[in-house]
Amino acid sequence: MQTVVNRFIGNLRAKFNNSFAKIMRGIVVHIEGISAAKKKTTESKKFSKVRN
Repeated sequence: MQTVVNRFIGNLRAKFNNSFAKIMRGIVVHIEGISAAKKKTTESKKFSKVRN
């Protein structure tokens, strides 16, 4: 009985860790995308000031 419970808990933990890792990766990619977009907008503003 103990091994069945341990295996069940182990499976739950593995599933949670897997989904958690995917979520964290998604958040990191999302944050990087936002910061990259912000950099692009600030750079374009600098260029427009230089042209004017």
